[in-house]
Amino acid sequence: MNLKSKLSQRISMDDIHEITYLTQGNEVKKQELYDLLFDDDNQIAYQAAWVMNHYFLWENRWLYNKQDELIDQAMICQHTGRRRLILSLL
Repeated sequence: MNLKSKLSQRISMDDIHEITYLTQGNEVKKQELYDLLFDDDNQIAYQAAWVMNHYFLWENRWLYNKQDELIDQAMICQHTGRRRLILSLL
C-alpha cells in the first residue's frame, strides 16, 4: 500500500483501521507514516497524524525517542488541526 497516495484522498474510519493494521508491528511502515507527518502537503500530514492517533498505546511507545522532533513540529506547525493531533500524540 502506498501510504502517501492513500492519505492524499479523503479517508474513512475503515481506511484508518486498515492502515493501523498494516503498520502494526511493521517498523518500516510506521516510520513511513511518521515521515508523512512532516510532508509539505497539509492534507497528507494532517491525515497521517489522524491515523497515528488511532494506534493503541503500546504501538505509540516507539514515538518516545521522537518526542523532541514532535515538539519542534508542534511549535512551528501552522495547521491548527495537525498541531492539535501532534500534541495529542505527545
